[in-house]
Amino acid sequence: MKKRIISIGLLCGWLAASMSTPIAHAATRFSPIYQAFVSVSHQSPVTEKYEPSSGVYLGMFVKDSLTKKLAAQDGDTSRDARLAYAGQAYGKKPAIYLTYRNFYESFPTQFANEVKSLHGAVQIGWQPEIQINGQTKSLDYLFTQNPKQTKSYIRQFIADAKASGVPVFLRFASEMNGPWTPWHSKAADGSPDYTLFKKAWVEVWNEIQAQKASNVVMVFSPTSIVSGPSRNQEIMKFYPGDKYVDWIGESVYTFPYNPAIQSETLGDNIVYQAEGVYDLFRSHKKPFMISEGAAVSAMPDPWKPGGSILLPQKNYSDWATMQISNMMNIIPKAMPLVKAVTYFNESTVLADASPNDKNITYNVNEHKNTMAAFKNSISDSDYLSTINAKDNSAPNGRSFIPLSKSGITSGVHTVSPYITTKEMQPPAKVVFTQNGSVLASTTEPPWNLQIDFTQVSPTQPITITAYSQTGVVVAQGTFQVMKTHLVYVDHKVTLHTHKWNDGSHQYIDPQWVNVYRQTGNWYQIQTTLGPRWIQTPYVNHTLTLSHYSQLYTNPTLLSAVGGGVSPQTVHVIKSDIDWVEIQTWLGPKWLFLPQLRNELTVTSRTTLYGSADRSSVTYGTISPQSVNVLKGTGNWYEIQTWAGPKWIYEPPVMQKG
Repeated sequence: MKKRIISIGLLCGWLAASMSTPIAHAATRFSPIYQAFVSVSHQSPVTEKYEPSSGVYLGMFVKDSLTKKLAAQDGDTSRDARLAYAGQAYGKKPAIYLTYRNFYESFPTQFANEVKSLHGAVQIGWQPEIQINGQTKSLDYLFTQNPKQTKSYIRQFIADAKASGVPVFLRFASEMNGPWTPWHSKAADGSPDYTLFKKAWVEVWNEIQAQKASNVVMVFSPTSIVSGPSRNQEIMKFYPGDKYVDWIGESVYTFPYNPAIQSETLGDNIVYQAEGVYDLFRSHKKPFMISEGAAVSAMPDPWKPGGSILLPQKNYSDWATMQISNMMNIIPKAMPLVKAVTYFNESTVLADASPNDKNITYNVNEHKNTMAAFKNSISDSDYLSTINAKDNSAPNGRSFIPLSKSGITSGVHTVSPYITTKEMQPPAKVVFTQNGSVLASTTEPPWNLQIDFTQVSPTQPITITAYSQTGVVVAQGTFQVMKTHLVYVDHKVTLHTHKWNDGSHQYIDPQWVNVYRQTGNWYQIQTTLGPRWIQTPYVNHTLTLSHYSQLYTNPTLLSAVGGGVSPQTVHVIKSDIDWVEIQTWLGPKWLFLPQLRNELTVTSRTTLYGSADRSSVTYGTISPQSVNVLKGTGNWYEIQTWAGPKWIYEPPVMQKG
């Protein structure tokens, strides 16, 4: 049984809401590098079955031409032979092997035995659907109309899973929030039956407990493709509760072409797609997995003139190289609860394929650049190749934290920049510099570098720059390693090299400054001249807002609350790099200083919306330009356009925990 594939018609309906175009906060010709991550020694407490204390399980759906070819060369033609060749093909053996089963199909014992010999785990997409007289039946038929038969089937399936002796990640009724799944709803109008779904889930859970099948892990795994303001609310209506869930997962796919708007969507970002579901569940403190996901490296344009004949694929492998690098390298670092990533490594045909709907390619081995990006990413020692019931951890025992404010001053550490470029084209070279001197550089995705922090000045920022093949800057970001706090100096003040009046004639005007050290009324701050000292008793703790400003619960861009503050002077409680905490009627809340500016620079063609909702009416697009911001809410900005006030969307990615 293979995975239920989204049809082209359904893809039209739900892919549109997933696409977005990033906007930079500064007037630059290149994309901002929002974040970089640095390795530190750390092992997290284990809370659930098979959760590694450090590292990430590598998972794969092994159904590609390369492993099949390698198996055939050895004369091994058994059904699951290709599993043993994944390590040879991709440079590292997976820890988790994905397969699918429909209800009333038996447990995949042969598959499990092969995986057991590889010291791995099985992930099963267990799909509650059957075919009767050409019609698809799901939860209502299985659990309401035929409860005894279904209960007996579940009992035997779990018994066989237990007897296999292999760890089993059981992904029951996954992508339940996707309307393409039969278990999404039972009503003729397509409305979900949340009660029936949860009843079915709990029945499976109870059977696992009754049989004491300790090797079986239940994974609640929605899809990130469905977007819109009501997505999270619907997912939580399906959620059976923490008591009945071991791991949280999600499906994450990204497409370079959107059938709904008949246009390329090269600004799409697989990391941003993964964030929404992750952020919804991170407070539950469950281990998290990317249950399945991929970046499409080739697909046709179904609505091109002459579409009634079979169209050739268009090569999007450069675009996919960026997406694969960020999926396999950045997601586990930006989202530290992610403990497993499974790549869906297959080329497939859409379920309702017509003559002009040719293969969509997920296979990383179809193109040299996507293959290199995948192999380089998983070669990281953080990716685990085995799984057992006792200790599961990466040999280096490390995790990653944001480079900014990391406070690292010694030792060799891995630094991973999260890079996005216009239309997600991979850079030819990435360079780390400080004070104009090169610290390290690389031309290989995913652009991780080893930095010796004994050679790094903690008070000077590190600049990460990505270049195109022609040497043009395509992305750049600056990161301050030293922990600082922000204060506002409300008058002109002299800059000093030392903590005494040295006769300097250099000064700064009133502004916010980053403070590294404080001795009495002396403050060491960062300036364009390097570290300097200022002496002042007049540090202002108020901030005047010139326009409506969004409020945040935490100093992260994904913690926006449903409101903001109007123009006024506010009292600053504390600060944190680009963030200040203020007192509000809702209690202490945060402001993001770059968003307080009245002007944004749109770096690529961007859709205009009638309201702060990606399902609202659109009013065309605007080309790259500077725009005046009228107000904002969350990651939405209302701007002035020729058509009157309209909304644009920005999807920044920040560290989660």
